[in-house]
Amino acid sequence: MTTRRLAVLPLVARLLAGASLLLAASITPALPAQAPKSPTFTEHIAPLVYASCTRCHRPGEAAPFALLTYADTKKRARNLLAVIEDRTMPPWHPEPGHGSFRNTARLANEQIETFRNWVATGMAEGPREALPPVPAFPSGWQLGEPDLVLTTKGAFEVPARGRDVYRNFALPVDLPEDRWITAIEVRPSARSVLHHTLVFLDENRESRERDGQDGRPGFSGMQYPRGPMIAGWAVGGIPERLPDGLAIKLPKHSDLMLQSHLHPSGKKELEQTTIGVYFAEQPPER
Repeated sequence: MTTRRLAVLPLVARLLAGASLLLAASITPALPAQAPKSPTFTEHIAPLVYASCTRCHRPGEAAPFALLTYADTKKRARNLLAVIEDRTMPPWHPEPGHGSFRNTARLANEQIETFRNWVATGMAEGPREALPPVPAFPSGWQLGEPDLVLTTKGAFEVPARGRDVYRNFALPVDLPEDRWITAIEVRPSARSVLHHTLVFLDENRESRERDGQDGRPGFSGMQYPRGPMIAGWAVGGIPERLPDGLAIKLPKHSDLMLQSHLHPSGKKELEQTTIGVYFAEQPPER
């Protein structure tokens, strides 16, 4: 459960239009009728951690440490309890009581109480035979090979220290015909520095003219292109295809643009973001 925050697309009006391409996903374990008084790792805590934490807390992902084993979890249990209790983790910004979301990452009160009881009673491991298997996650592209792969022009250097950086990057596309986007998958090259990125449609191809003008990849500022935001990614974000036959139009001869929030990680990093674009085979009915 990384200290990075999951910025699940800040513009609610655009959420339904495009942000559902990329949502935070979790596999919620079955809730106990009431929290067990003396839970064990293998029987009670491992299912919770594997469902809500391991997707980010594993080698190669954004979280700063792994949560794959009893030793991993016990070592950090008290810190984990603190961020679970204040609902910093798992990262999930929607407030309860305002509708339902697919793949909600919010822990139930019973789950939090179970973790609290585990810490309070000494963090017992439990029977080894009760340990569920560690989840298997796909390597490479999470949705399979994309129809179109786009990469920012050059790697942007993020300093070791200092203020956060907001940087825009052109993604020239310029397809000869209209296409319909059903999913976008974002793959940072330096996951520790990319907090989030928003994907905008740039029908006038303005961003490609500005990219690199100051001698570095991208360009500064918070200017939005005239096109809409169509997707976004933040730490912990999992790509999903739009549901129910929905798709977003990518007009011919248009580009895309990334608006990225980068923050220093304590060492100099080079970030060159790649996105995979997935198209519908034909225009959608909706």
